Amino acid sequence: MTNTLLHFQEIIYTYPGQDNPIFVGLNLSIVKNKKTAIIGQNGSGKSTLFLLADGLHKVQKGKIYWKNEELKYNRKFLNRWRQRIGLAFQDPEQQLVAGTVIEDIAYGLANLQLPKAEFEQRLDDAIADFVLQELVNLPLHNLSLGQKRRVALAGVMALKPELLLLDEPTAYLDRRQTQNFMQELDRIHESGTTVVLATHDLDIAYQWADWFLVLHQGQLVMEGEAEAVFSQQELIEELQLGLPTVWQVWQALPKHLRCSENISVPRTVSELNEKLSGTLMQHLSQSRR
Repeated sequence: MTNTLLHFQEIIYTYPGQDNPIFVGLNLSIVKNKKTAIIGQNGSGKSTLFLLADGLHKVQKGKIYWKNEELKYNRKFLNRWRQRIGLAFQDPEQQLVAGTVIEDIAYGLANLQLPKAEFEQRLDDAIADFVLQELVNLPLHNLSLGQKRRVALAGVMALKPELLLLDEPTAYLDRRQTQNFMQELDRIHESGTTVVLATHDLDIAYQWADWFLVLHQGQLVMEGEAEAVFSQQELIEELQLGLPTVWQVWQALPKHLRCSENISVPRTVSELNEKLSGTLMQHLSQSRR
């Protein structure tokens, strides 16, 4: 596929000291410009997939490609590879390395050896994009978890990756912080960066993603748009994956209220309310005739 950014081909990987492999012959592709959610139970391989994608772990067998270029594990190649692929860990403290906000964002940029003017412009842009102007000189240990997540993401995005991978990005965030963060991801997507998130939160994934990849025991068992994935009820139950709340409410409605040529499946609570109001009003109007 010409629009494939990242491709995993027949990947085999086992953690050192373990007998059971995480992946045995995994094949999976990340497509450009799709907001992709990777879902699956604990142990399905979501986080490991991202570590392999960023070259932090080395596959035992198989190949990883960026477009048509195979991943190599020498330092020079990995530095270039990681400029294309940005990875944000579940715990932002794992990737905060400096003393203050501005020092941390500048750290990754310094490794690019950019001209001074470009370095300063990227630094200023990252601070502005993530609304960190009032925090730039604060020690990192003084920040809230939500603020640390913004700083970590700013440091990644300052490198201008084509692909952004986020592992459980809404973990530990409250509802308002989550809403703000997902809006930030939309902004990043609209700027041209392909965004992929691995998450246990099916409600967030269902609301946000264009495309779903379902992992189970180290295998890709399903992929597709939301309706194509979550309509496979028997397989979803077999995988013990669960269903998004909005999907469950919509499917619980009488068939004549939700099955219409002009009605698509709602993805958010607001869409659900709007469609419920519309279909109920239409039904009442027809019943009075």
